[in-house]
Amino acid sequence: MSRPASRLVPLWVLLAAASFPLAASACPPEDRSPGESKPVPAEPTDEALLEVIMADAGATPTAAPTDQLTLKEEERELRKLKAKYLGGIRNPEIRAIGLAKMREHTDPTIFPVLIEVFRKEKDDARAAVLDHIAAQDAQEADTVLAWTAIFDKDPGLRALAADRIITRTETRGEVPLRTQRVIAAALGKAKGDALVAGAQMAGTLKLYEAIPMLIAAQGPGGGGVGGSGAGAGGGHSDIAYIAVVTQQAFISDLEPVVADSAVGFDPEVSVLNEGTVLRIHDAYVTIYRTEVHDSLVGLANAGWDGRSTADLGYDRKAWENWYATEFKPHREKVERELALKAESAAAKK
Repeated sequence: MSRPASRLVPLWVLLAAASFPLAASACPPEDRSPGESKPVPAEPTDEALLEVIMADAGATPTAAPTDQLTLKEEERELRKLKAKYLGGIRNPEIRAIGLAKMREHTDPTIFPVLIEVFRKEKDDARAAVLDHIAAQDAQEADTVLAWTAIFDKDPGLRALAADRIITRTETRGEVPLRTQRVIAAALGKAKGDALVAGAQMAGTLKLYEAIPMLIAAQGPGGGGVGGSGAGAGGGHSDIAYIAVVTQQAFISDLEPVVADSAVGFDPEVSVLNEGTVLRIHDAYVTIYRTEVHDSLVGLANAGWDGRSTADLGYDRKAWENWYATEFKPHREKVERELALKAESAAAKK
């Protein structure tokens, strides 16, 4: 995939400049001391995702009553269309009519509704919906497709949307800005499948500007460390005990039992513990996101003329030093060479 000459700008800077709702959380985290932990961020709720999609599509996060009414009417029409022409209908001609009617809906604000209404349809209908959105010459299509490819809960739908993003990017020769915004939101805010999908999308699209965020997201020092508990010295009780002991049973007491013309003893058995008791004052969990790390290494190697960065491992400081002293100057040199070639080719024409 060819990429036009452009200055290497950190992805989080693009977010801040565009005033994207998740920009603050998508920025690379500040440096922290080795012992300081950072809570793992929570994944945005479905309502938050839809709100951002609608805002990016030109509507306000809380639509006006007339806008809400229009969207509800559009949704009702689409559900009627689905019930009449798609759903359980197997006749290909009838299904084709339904898909043709679906393509009449070209308002960008309806794109999220299209995906929601047809998400449980057969793959031919879902692919047709995504093709319809991808065919629109609208920036909002980039947002909706990217969000579906990264944040949707359905793996099949994510894969279909990702294919359309790749095609749109190859056609344009560059990664659309709104696609970059969604990837940045995933790398800076999400966790689990969404974070992995965002990292893989950045690698697939050769989005070298995302490398600083991938460095931060792969593990310790970049949102991958969570801690709990407090030291006993701070006035808190121990959070756990671990006993490594050997046990020996013995009779510690005899209780006499007396009856008519009879007497007996009821023994009381106790246990003697001998060994070590460990008091746990504090505990931390370190999470290494291997999928994100693999995407980072693949993207870094591709942008560094195939040279390997695997030896950097999960060392964030080493990665940051490599990016500042090796990768960034290399990419700037590559961009200058591409610009000179483009100027030379234009002059020959």
